[in-house]
Amino acid sequence: MAHRGTLAVLCLAMLAVAVSAQGGDGDGYGKQPDGYFQYVNVPGHKEYEFGWNRGNPHHYISRYEQAKDHRFRTRVKWADTKGGYGEHYWEYNHAPKGYGKGDHKGGYGKDEHKGYEPPSYKAPSYEPPSYEPPSYDPPSYEPPKYQ
Repeated sequence: MAHRGTLAVLCLAMLAVAVSAQGGDGDGYGKQPDGYFQYVNVPGHKEYEFGWNRGNPHHYISRYEQAKDHRFRTRVKWADTKGGYGEHYWEYNHAPKGYGKGDHKGGYGKDEHKGYEPPSYKAPSYEPPSYEPPSYDPPSYEPPKYQ
């Protein structure tokens, strides 16, 4: 039940940001999506998607994310009027068998994750530097003599 409350707050916060966001005409460069927006959709349990386009006529960034059961994917794009452009895609869709049901027997074997082993070499040790800090004798100042 707490998840619905958290989701409602998230949706309201994103709506508030979308309402206060600056709009744009979209004429900056050819790869920019039409308009600026934000949205969230939660059609069911363990399922959501959201996305947004933000920017101005000089640069923009766009993000889309979707998750359903054990599958997750997201896409980020950005561009600017000086020729900068990039895209990143991530997808995760191969959770171990029984993931999320409390049964991890079908997943990874016991010997596959042995944990951390300390390094087999001796770490270097360093002595602090030995030197005398420089001394500073400020110059003497005598006020000018007036005649």
